[in-house]
Amino acid sequence: MSPSNITPATAKRVMSLKEPKLKMSKSHQDPRSRIHINDDPQVISDKIRLALTDSVTGVSYDPANRPGVSNLLDIMSYLDGQRRTPEDFAKSCHAMSMREFKVEVTNNISEGLASIRDKYNSLMNSDGGRFLDEVAMDGSIKARREAEKTMVAVRQVIGL
Repeated sequence: MSPSNITPATAKRVMSLKEPKLKMSKSHQDPRSRIHINDDPQVISDKIRLALTDSVTGVSYDPANRPGVSNLLDIMSYLDGQRRTPEDFAKSCHAMSMREFKVEVTNNISEGLASIRDKYNSLMNSDGGRFLDEVAMDGSIKARREAEKTMVAVRQVIGL
């Protein structure tokens, strides 16, 4: 049984902070182009402060003409527990300067990732990392058992 999808229908992909027409990727050469779930709030602040936007006054959601600003609004929307849309955020931020807007984005992202970051750090540090090693070992054992069953069935079918 597959897990159900909890990704909002609008969350197609998160775009790069430095090149907002490209998908955010951990393989991009510039580490400031992406946010990691374990980035601390100061690192997030630095990355958002340097994120590509434009010089148009105010904040508006217009992916075609303002991809950088729209990307930041999308990210805010994806992390929002109240399921507000990028347009909702644009309305509430419309009179902000770009500096004020980026502070708002930083706060939103930091809050949105806080519980995920805490859980990640807890898992990585529990029992000196042994917990994750045990999970990996258990998964390996289960996968090996299933593979053995499959190979027995394959051998029977092909007559070996």
